[in-house]
Amino acid sequence: MFWVGLVVAFLAGLVGIGLSRNSVMARLSNARDLHLDWVALVLLGIGLAISGYEYLQSEATLQALESRPFYRPLDPELRESLVGQLRGLTTQSRYRRFTIRISVNAGSAPRLEFAQQIASILRDAGFPSSVSVMMIIPSNPPTPLRNISIAPNPNDIEPARAIAESLRGLVHGGIPVISEPERPRGVLRISLNGDPLFSPEGRVRFR
Repeated sequence: MFWVGLVVAFLAGLVGIGLSRNSVMARLSNARDLHLDWVALVLLGIGLAISGYEYLQSEATLQALESRPFYRPLDPELRESLVGQLRGLTTQSRYRRFTIRISVNAGSAPRLEFAQQIASILRDAGFPSSVSVMMIIPSNPPTPLRNISIAPNPNDIEPARAIAESLRGLVHGGIPVISEPERPRGVLRISLNGDPLFSPEGRVRFR
C-alpha cells in the first residue's frame, strides 16, 4: 500500500507539471487547466493519505514489537562479573549451605528463560539452584504480586541480602528481600512474576 500511494502521488505530479497534461487535453476536448489542476490535487492527496496511513501502521507495528519482552542473554562480561561476586560469597562457610529455588509464574517464555539464566549464574558460582514453574491463581480481591523477590527464613535475612546485592547488576532497581517465617533455614526462594524487558546487554527492567 505504501508504494501504491507513492505511484498515485507520482501520477499527480506528472499531471501537475504538464508532462501528461497536453495528451489528456488532446483526448478530452472539454478538459481545462483548472480541471486538471483539481485532478492533480485530488490524486496527490489520495497518494499521500495512502502512504501516510501505511507509514503509521508500520510505526505502530514496530512499537508493538519493541514492547514485547523478547529474551536477551546477559552480556558475557557482565555475567562473569556476577558469577565472580557470588563466588566470593561461597568461599565463606556460612554461605555454602544455601540452596536457592526459583519459582516462576507460568505464562511467559522470556520470564522462564530469565529464571533459567539466574539459576545458571548461581550454579556457576557454587549455589545449588533449581527452577520450577507454578500457575498462580489470582485471589479475590487480587493480591499484587512482586515482579521479583528473594524470600529467606528470618534468621537468614543477612546472607539473603548479600546474595541479592550480588545479583543487583542483573535487575534494574535490585531484588527486594522479604522474610518468610515458615521457610526452612538454608533455603532461599526467588519468586519471578513480572514481565521482563531486556536491555541490549541483557539486564532486566520489569514493566
